[in-house]
Amino acid sequence: MLSIDGVVVTEHIATFTTGLAMLLASYYNFNIRYPMDSASTLEFIQRCFAGINPKWGSKIEVKKTLQKAL
Repeated sequence: MLSIDGVVVTEHIATFTTGLAMLLASYYNFNIRYPMDSASTLEFIQRCFAGINPKWGSKIEVKKTLQKAL
């Protein structure tokens, strides 16, 4: 089953590979950032196993921190 924002998109996914492809495609098609708790894992799967290596950008949300001047 694949759901987006609590809405079931599809209930039958034949294989793990198909499910993974649908998951990654959903993040890109709907322009959704990866959840912070699993962002690094999903980014690794995207780049190493799915072969999706953008030249710029990431689906990981960057935390901005303030640096104090010395």
